[in-house]
Amino acid sequence: MTKHLRTLFVLPHFGRSGAVNFIVDLAEAMASEDCSVEILCLRAIKQKARQPRTPVTVTSAIGEEPKPLLKVFPMRRIRQVLRTMVRMIRLIRSALRSDIIILTWEYGPALLMPSLAAYILNKPTLAIVQNNVKHSLADYSNESWLRYIRWSYARTIAVVCVSHDLIPVLKELGVREGRLLTIPNAVNVVRIRALAAQPPPSLYRDVYSPIMVGIGRLTNQKGFDLLIRAHAEVLQLGLSHKLILIGEGPERSNLNALASELGISDSVLFLGYVPNPYPAIAHSSVCCMSSRYEGRSLVLSEAALLGTPIIATDCPTGPREILADGKYGDIVETESVKALSKAIKNHFQFPQRLIAKAQAAARDPNRYSIENCAQEYLNLIRQHFK
Repeated sequence: MTKHLRTLFVLPHFGRSGAVNFIVDLAEAMASEDCSVEILCLRAIKQKARQPRTPVTVTSAIGEEPKPLLKVFPMRRIRQVLRTMVRMIRLIRSALRSDIIILTWEYGPALLMPSLAAYILNKPTLAIVQNNVKHSLADYSNESWLRYIRWSYARTIAVVCVSHDLIPVLKELGVREGRLLTIPNAVNVVRIRALAAQPPPSLYRDVYSPIMVGIGRLTNQKGFDLLIRAHAEVLQLGLSHKLILIGEGPERSNLNALASELGISDSVLFLGYVPNPYPAIAHSSVCCMSSRYEGRSLVLSEAALLGTPIIATDCPTGPREILADGKYGDIVETESVKALSKAIKNHFQFPQRLIAKAQAAARDPNRYSIENCAQEYLNLIRQHFK
């Protein structure tokens, strides 16, 4: 008889991001009569991601604001220490009723705290690496986290990379090769296709020129500054089109200023956060990913699933795997406005070639299936408990 498996995913928060969305989809797909799933968020935030279905329990270790009891302490440092203690106590409670703890973040408290809880309770852990750790440490953290990454990953049953190209990155950072394996991240095919069938934003009905869409958090990593410059160059060639950017982030004001500086503000539309971006993807002439680095872009998988033509930078890591070395979309040089603008120009002038690639990508939805992905995780975990 199969042992009932109790899994605990630990997230830093339940915010809007591709990394969080993937964990929600994976947790849903793993949840069954033989496997109960809990997602514990170390803190609550206002901008919440999509809630999972009922078989998955979602809890927050601590709220957005300190409890009244914590506010009586005048020193901010003391409040922070007390909040950390509360998080740790609640994390340990969840860990006690779980068989395995799944580490979903590559650095920060969401890596270190569950690793410590697992060490204290002698619980096994499984790590999921969704981003290019080498680059993200430089952008969002600092090198001091490297020692905690090595310590945390050294006691896992496995470190799962969402892209095969992430394995050399982890090896370079000192993670033992025998602990590393690849399970590509995936999406909920049925849900995404159903959402894509809904009407697109009204501007898609009002704009008669081609629409190019870019989706992601507005950060330096995503390279939207490169995409805006490439868009401007294509406009200068007389190829009329609109660029729509979907997402929020700290670079929005800088990107707005860049569009204004280039004199193209009227053709660059910032939609901000869109709860259902899939009709926009499905109705766009092309989806462009201009990232400087990735883990394994879910946006590319979603666009490929929906049969939208794709142009992506050859950044580390992931685009080549998703687009099968160019079989399912065009891959261009990273950090090159010239390469991006040339690919966009070629598509608008001769669209049928990239459309054919997109149609080929959409024919095999199993390539993107979260159910297949979840089964690989379950098989991996159950091997440990044999």
